[in-house]
Amino acid sequence: MSDFFKSEVTDDRGVKFPGLDLKELKKSEEATDQRKRLAERLELAVKVESGRGAKLWLIRIGIFTLATCLVLVVRALTKGAFGPAWYWVFFVAAGITVRYLTRKEINHKISASAVTEGFCGSCGYSLQSSPRADDGCVTCAECGACWNAGRIRRPHWNTDVPTMDEKVGFREIAIHLTPSREFLTVADDRGRYVRSLDRWLRLLRPDKRAKWGDATIAECRRRLARIGRVMRIIEALIGCTLFMFPVVFWLRSPTSVMPREVEIVIGINLAGALLFTIWKGYRGSRGCKPTRVVREIAAMGFCGACGESIAAAPVEADGCKVCPSCAAAWRSAPATEPG
Repeated sequence: MSDFFKSEVTDDRGVKFPGLDLKELKKSEEATDQRKRLAERLELAVKVESGRGAKLWLIRIGIFTLATCLVLVVRALTKGAFGPAWYWVFFVAAGITVRYLTRKEINHKISASAVTEGFCGSCGYSLQSSPRADDGCVTCAECGACWNAGRIRRPHWNTDVPTMDEKVGFREIAIHLTPSREFLTVADDRGRYVRSLDRWLRLLRPDKRAKWGDATIAECRRRLARIGRVMRIIEALIGCTLFMFPVVFWLRSPTSVMPREVEIVIGINLAGALLFTIWKGYRGSRGCKPTRVVREIAAMGFCGACGESIAAAPVEADGCKVCPSCAAAWRSAPATEPG
């Protein structure tokens, strides 16, 4: 049972080490700005992954169902000694369990994210000054874990490259309905967590936008619009129907006891809500999963995280092309070597 609660990762020489402690990575005395940003991004990834996937929701439902049965049995045996407040206890317990299982499942991705940026995947120590062995591995001076130096593609000591941790502005979210950084968090094909582009390409940098050209941007938007379109249409229809019910009831009512001014205010609010529902159905990203967005963008020859062209990038042994700007890896061919 004790092994179940251990968080472990395997280094590139096959040796197991403790998993990366994100809180320690962010709060330790040696924590730099780069380490703190990495820790915050990985904490966000754990939060996001905890809410994705049918398996995790089945675990939640299973725990809550068993807890409900247990409460009912105990209430019957103790003649109501257990109140409804216990449901909240089990609800919180289900959330904590899912978060822990998610953390355990994505340990290798968390480790991959750290190594790509030049940090040890076990303890978070900088690999900048670690010597390179004959087998191509660098050994962490803090914990002894060994990592292939070829995996360090975006070292934190290279300050010339732009950061990967920009937040989506309030105006983008409120007016253009651009998803938040939390929604756009996704793992590339080597397990490193990055922020994907949105389906309207609002987050594409101006210099990249100029390289793409209007025709390419329009074509990419057309492709991305197909992702989740049915879900957005259904959601918009349901929302419009719900907002139309009060309007129809109001118009068919022979008499109204409300003052005229109140009727005008209610009508304006209902009209605004209806227009927002239509706008959200058209502009929103419901059903547009980041995993599919980055895949579609990569198929057009661009990086799904920053928009840099990867058409001319060489295909490496694992079948991935590595973005020359942000080092995100996207698989474009089957692997030619194991691992």
